[in-house]
Amino acid sequence: MLPAALGAYQLNLPLDSWVDVEAASDSIHEAEGFLKADRFRDAWAAAQVAYHICRRPFLAGETSPWVVQTREQLATLHVRACECLAETYIRNGEPEIAVDVARQAIAAQSFRETGYQLLMRAQLAAGNRAEALRTYEACRALICEELGVAPSAQTQAVYLDVLRSR
Repeated sequence: MLPAALGAYQLNLPLDSWVDVEAASDSIHEAEGFLKADRFRDAWAAAQVAYHICRRPFLAGETSPWVVQTREQLATLHVRACECLAETYIRNGEPEIAVDVARQAIAAQSFRETGYQLLMRAQLAAGNRAEALRTYEACRALICEELGVAPSAQTQAVYLDVLRSR
């Protein structure tokens, strides 16, 4: 039975219930913590949980404000999961997979520079220096043309690393 009051419902779940949206949020926080602790395998596992949960549609067809807000939160969590996964794949010597997930992050949030940074690093690790340079140029052009500013110092540092590479 769902209790209702003031035009809203309250769902009381058993204490041992698993809520996927909460699990995604918890998992991405764990993944980012594991990355900071250089625990890449643990980060990969936790990021996979968030990645797969956040890829699914959330209450398709519903348009209430809280549903829209939750979708936006899940989209951001998905990008963060992509970034965590890209980092783990780079560090695990699988740059081709890192390229794919970094591109997913950029496609979802094109003004988020961390996706470009990861993509450049992954492309360089895969031996595609020219592609990494093209990625920087795409990032630079987007940010300059749309926002009227240069890329961040962090993005420029990755670009300089690509230029210095052989």
